[in-house]
Amino acid sequence: MSFFDKMNQYMKLRRLFLAAACVVVFFVTYSLILPAITMERKTYCGMEEHKHTEECYTVTKKCVCGKDESKGHTHTAECYSEEKILICELPEDDQHEHTDECYETERILTCGKQETEGHTHDDSCYEEEKELTCGKEEHVHTDECFVDPDAEDTEEADNGSENNSVPEGDSEDSREDKAASGSNSMTDGTKDGEKEDLSEDESTDERGETETDETMDSMASDPALSYPKMVLREKIKENLFNKWIEVEAVVPEGALPKGSSLIIEKYVPEKKYQAEFDEELDNAIYGGLLGYKAITIRFEDAEGKPIVPLKEVSVFIRDDMIKDAENVELVLIDDEKKNDLKTFTVALDEKENAKTDKDVVTCKLYPEDPAVIVAASTTLEKTLTAEGSDYTITVDCSAKAGIPEGSALKVKEILQNATDYQGYVSDAEKALGVEEGEVSYARFFDITILGPGGEEIQPQQAVDVKIVLNDLRKKAQDNENAQVVHFGDEGEEVTAEQNGDAVSFEAEGFSVYGVVTTTIEKTVLTKDGHNYKITVNFGEDSGIPENADLFVEEITEQTT
Repeated sequence: MSFFDKMNQYMKLRRLFLAAACVVVFFVTYSLILPAITMERKTYCGMEEHKHTEECYTVTKKCVCGKDESKGHTHTAECYSEEKILICELPEDDQHEHTDECYETERILTCGKQETEGHTHDDSCYEEEKELTCGKEEHVHTDECFVDPDAEDTEEADNGSENNSVPEGDSEDSREDKAASGSNSMTDGTKDGEKEDLSEDESTDERGETETDETMDSMASDPALSYPKMVLREKIKENLFNKWIEVEAVVPEGALPKGSSLIIEKYVPEKKYQAEFDEELDNAIYGGLLGYKAITIRFEDAEGKPIVPLKEVSVFIRDDMIKDAENVELVLIDDEKKNDLKTFTVALDEKENAKTDKDVVTCKLYPEDPAVIVAASTTLEKTLTAEGSDYTITVDCSAKAGIPEGSALKVKEILQNATDYQGYVSDAEKALGVEEGEVSYARFFDITILGPGGEEIQPQQAVDVKIVLNDLRKKAQDNENAQVVHFGDEGEEVTAEQNGDAVSFEAEGFSVYGVVTTTIEKTVLTKDGHNYKITVNFGEDSGIPENADLFVEEITEQTT
């Protein structure tokens, strides 16, 4: 093979190789730019392509045990103080001097606390909750997302232009006829490059595209587009100490139009209606009122016009008062008629409340509900107890009594050797209408309720008191019924009921209370020169009136 033949063969192979290389480069380049071409295609769905990942969620731990962390309290020796009580009935004089045997040591609970079990949160107290916080909806573009809804009009216009074009070989007359027919078929086309006027039934959106009433109606018929599910949040400053009231409304699909907003304001009734407002609120709640926060909740559409939700809305209220409250009650106030307020209690959403923080309370509001909502901090029923060496005093408080959580009962007995003991005995005799010396048994107790901060508080409603005295039946005379005297500005008898060693009564306030029994005594000098003391014991059920006197006469042989 000659040199020129070899060169011709080489050049053919080279050209074949270059052609194959060009084909490979073309396909590689096309495969690389194809995704970019796809990404640059204009979408008409109005949504961003998004798929939720772990970064879209915020994981929070919610305490679900329903308990407060505390160290608890068990009574120790430091919780008690010892007092010596004189039990000797002999007066101290030259013949008798009190010794240790004449006294009884009494332990008095002085810590002012109740025994409770402690609690420390562990992993079992918490529950993890994932909350979607990216604010985006999952969406993957499909072929429909790239279809221009106005493409049909464009295609028709293009078809019209094609009809106006004249194919080769057509006569001049035929070109004119086709042009005329083509122009007559363009009823909605533009002329001479001028922009067409929009009809009254059309509107232009933010992209400058035309949107007809038919399209608007289709959006209104689709709740997901015009009445979507949304979460609205708002907060107001409560005072100058950076305290805020926060409200979150979870609006279901179909309740409010797109672009709606939540408006909250502090609610303060007019001064002349304040008393009525307080009375209505107190009547509406179950417990005793300790404090409240009142706000108005309303909604506005995108144009700022008031609007009422078409469905129930879940409302979450966050405030420090709720966090510290023993119990929270929600009340709706209808103040359309200022001189005739109406209240409605709201059922708390227990299932949702179990998931929220301790400073959040949640409920559902319905379209017909009033706009004013009151979060009230209230009290629940509780029993307070104080014990001494030979007595137990129990106070049962209803929810309306308004005794806050953490309160304690403090009791101090006024002993016989106290300087004011005889004064209380005299005042008790006056209150019961008996003569001096007719009180045969008396014990006095200074009773106080201390709040969580150690302050003295009084119940807002009468409470039930029970005093158990270990020596009542032993030291009181037979057939004597114990009576109760309350010492306020002056002593007054209190209706009481005795059952064995226990005396029960109602108390509207606390200070000194006394448990006493009375007798009527007369000393008679008989004919034989002896003095006889005659005692009559009686109680309330004996039928003997107050200030009754006992008359005693000796019967002798001469008595007719």
